[in-house]
Amino acid sequence: MGKGNRSRIERAMNDSVSVSKDVQVKKNKVSGAGIFVAVAAILVVVALLIGAIGVVNDSGWFARSQTAIKTENFKVDGSMMNYFFTTQFNNYYQYYNQMYSQLASSGLDVSSYVYQAMGITDPSKSLKEQDMKVAEGAEQITVFDFYMNLTEDYVTRMLTYCEFAVKEGIALTDEDYAEIDHTFEEMEATYKSQKAMYEQFGMAYYSSFSAYLAANYGTGVKERDIRNCLELVNLAAKFEEKLTDEKKQEIIGDKTNAAVEEFVKENPSAFLMADYYSYAFSVSSKGKTDAEFEADKKEILEKAKKLSEVVGKDAYKAAVIDLLIEAEKESFREKNWEQYLKMNDNDEAKANKALEEYFEKTYTEKYKNDKFEDTLTEGYKYPTTHTDLSKWVFGYEATACKDKTCSHTKEEDHEKDVVAAKPGDITYFENTSTKEETVKKEETTTAGTTAEETTTDAAAPASEETTTKEETTTKAPTSSSTSDKVKVTTYTVTVYLLEKAAYRNTEITKHFGYVMFASKADAEKFYAEFQKGEMNKDTLVELVEKLHEEIKPFAYDGAEDYMPGDLQDQKVDGADKWLETAKAGTCSGVVELTYTTTTTANNKTEEKKTTYYSILVYDQDGYEAWYCDALEGATGDAVSDWYEENALKLTFNEKPYRFINA
Repeated sequence: MGKGNRSRIERAMNDSVSVSKDVQVKKNKVSGAGIFVAVAAILVVVALLIGAIGVVNDSGWFARSQTAIKTENFKVDGSMMNYFFTTQFNNYYQYYNQMYSQLASSGLDVSSYVYQAMGITDPSKSLKEQDMKVAEGAEQITVFDFYMNLTEDYVTRMLTYCEFAVKEGIALTDEDYAEIDHTFEEMEATYKSQKAMYEQFGMAYYSSFSAYLAANYGTGVKERDIRNCLELVNLAAKFEEKLTDEKKQEIIGDKTNAAVEEFVKENPSAFLMADYYSYAFSVSSKGKTDAEFEADKKEILEKAKKLSEVVGKDAYKAAVIDLLIEAEKESFREKNWEQYLKMNDNDEAKANKALEEYFEKTYTEKYKNDKFEDTLTEGYKYPTTHTDLSKWVFGYEATACKDKTCSHTKEEDHEKDVVAAKPGDITYFENTSTKEETVKKEETTTAGTTAEETTTDAAAPASEETTTKEETTTKAPTSSSTSDKVKVTTYTVTVYLLEKAAYRNTEITKHFGYVMFASKADAEKFYAEFQKGEMNKDTLVELVEKLHEEIKPFAYDGAEDYMPGDLQDQKVDGADKWLETAKAGTCSGVVELTYTTTTTANNKTEEKKTTYYSILVYDQDGYEAWYCDALEGATGDAVSDWYEENALKLTFNEKPYRFINA
């Protein structure tokens, strides 16, 4: 997927899910572009959340018989609203589940954090029976109503786009309907494979594809309901794509570049970069008393303050090297102290003197230069979101100014009153974080016991004297260990040296097209056909369309602007090396692209690597990296402005919602 489409999708997702739990309850305005393009683009990626909402396989007749909303040309019934609500809710669940997935490695319960973020207090209860946490003074609503409000916003935008599509003569094509058919084929194939897997292990699974759909997409939702929904989504996507392209061309055509510059000004942290060096002092509370931890904190804070008082890059580098050497010496001393004591007749003074002589001999200027030559050769270049650091580097990004909670009365006062750091400035910031860790208690051993038993021999004749036997039983020592979860606090002080600030990433992007295959044989077959053409982007598109049904390429998303390193950042290995040296008209041949995805199951996070086989064709140099992102953002704002002016004013019939079993 291209950088442009990714930006739109990410922005649309963020607009949908970055909702405060202290939300002012009202129907939120959906902003940003690309919502329906995103949905249409991932129809074949079926993300299922089985059991997230208590759904049963009803017929859905009652919901289907009632209209939730109707416009001039379209109607959404209760069953379709059920589908939209369920998919919206599941998307939120998956978003938060991915956000908190890293907590699984710490042994924390990911699901509890997900439910908390979604406002769910009791997963076993209906969403309609739970109140959403709202801002003080706001009208109280249920969790169900909260997510239904978001669903209504989504449907309103979709129907607005669909109505304008009709006015402009945009309609679904045979290819669009075929793609929807293909989506259901994929869904049914998934159902069959999962059913076979369950049955292989003697486990029950949904008895039919219809039951499977109902369980995952809402009470009584059938294939025809989903099909009706997907047709609307695809039509909305076609109009949105046209609208987005028109707005983008308007912005590009404006020689003043006003819209792009305005977007950069409003979102400085996304575009302004800084080169800086840092050195961190850190100490943990693990295994320490409060007094010991406080003493350690005080010690490293004093070291950080001392480092922050040096002047200039050379002095900073020398001070950091001294700290690194000090750490090396301390480590060497701990590992070798007993040996030095033994070598010096257990005389501590002599042992210390011998160590100092070793250090003086070892840590020569040549050693320092050879080992620490590259200590500060490169800074860190990225837009920072660290509040204190961004305030120091960029000045006007101070939190109070950004949140409009400052006392400034004029816009220009934001920049005038908050002074940014200058190249060469040095400062430090403190940070405290706490997490739970599992700590084993000391093993306790129970000594073995010896027991003597006296028994009567029941087999002895009654006329004879009763005999007794003494038996000795010895029990082996037993040991046991337990573990506790304790809170471990880490205190860090980081010292920063600013080298360069407030500049934009001017690296030139590469514009290229690509197609991916799950099979190497399919990729090679495609490449053989592709070589017969002119080896350009247009030929690539034509061949994909021609051979799509025959060899079913995994994906094709047209040509987009990428910056070398961008794919790598997304955990896609294989394309960057070729892209960095690619020239216009060149083709990659078959390249192995490895995608790394992260999944969480049973509170355990796992990475999965999947390899696809791709052909990449470089078209031309694109825009500068900052401009690509700013253009997408400005375009999204323009689309949002259009929507504000043209959105349909709709009132939904809420009666069908009672049939949604959530």
